[in-house]
Amino acid sequence: VVPEGAVLERHAVVVANGEIVDVLPSSDVAAKYRPAAEEYVDERHALLPGFVNAHTHAAMTLLRSYAEDADLMTWLTKYIWPAEAKFVDEQFVDVGSRIAVAEMLKTGTTCFADMYFFPEVTARIVEQVGMRALVGAVVINFKSNYCDDLDGYLAAAERLLKKYNEDDASNGLVRAALAPHSCYAVTDAGLAKVKEFADKYNAAVHTHMHESPGELAAHTASFDAALPL
Repeated sequence: VVPEGAVLERHAVVVANGEIVDVLPSSDVAAKYRPAAEEYVDERHALLPGFVNAHTHAAMTLLRSYAEDADLMTWLTKYIWPAEAKFVDEQFVDVGSRIAVAEMLKTGTTCFADMYFFPEVTARIVEQVGMRALVGAVVINFKSNYCDDLDGYLAAAERLLKKYNEDDASNGLVRAALAPHSCYAVTDAGLAKVKEFADKYNAAVHTHMHESPGELAAHTASFDAALPL
């Protein structure tokens, strides 16, 4: 945001062909532009840049409140992963992501970083509505309705990276990332392959790390370090 840390009172934002072309005092607009239409924001409101949600599983709106008040591994292994194995397919991701996108836009979020199964479905929805997203290609050890094994996840990830990071299929709206679920759900060999792809395609890596005391304790013991990041 420019200028940083400032509130511009009695200013106007000029938009042409879907792009912001100017921000200037309201009193100067008439002399510089002939607006086709005007919309006013009253003094009780502020016009802000879009918010960015840096960690989402957009399609999981359909699993909201499915399991509560459980520790992380119980929540995953007893509830979420079995439910995903039963229900998650392309249609699930399409419906869930559309709901999430609508909620985000309604509340001012215009960009998000996602990681979930069938990421190409979420990417397509982002393109359709004109948002921006960093869409993570999930990598995990076990079979799902999306891929059978680690090699399958990596192959799907490479396709997503080529489409959005090499070919820029969305004209800048979507970028692809590698999204290994976590250190406990991806083997060391899988994580090494993720790094290889990240370097090759200049891609971000989006993962879960140290979300619970149990996970932190396990990593500390495994790596003999206080903060094994």
